[in-house]
Amino acid sequence: MALVFARFSTNDIIELAQNPKYSRELERVSYGELELINEKIGKIISESHYDQKLFEKLLRLRSYIVSKLWST
Repeated sequence: MALVFARFSTNDIIELAQNPKYSRELERVSYGELELINEKIGKIISESHYDQKLFEKLLRLRSYIVSKLWST
């Protein structure tokens, strides 16, 4: 499954968070795109009208992205 982040929509990010192999999907994403995804995740989390499992998946994805940002 190849995700294309043309607009980085909320649905794209939720789909990515629910994908158990998101690390593979993020291998092709640039540093700037990672920053953008990280910001969008923050906005999604602040809206917090999602269920607990999705909230946890978003936090896990955000943690992974932050670790990639720090390592580059």
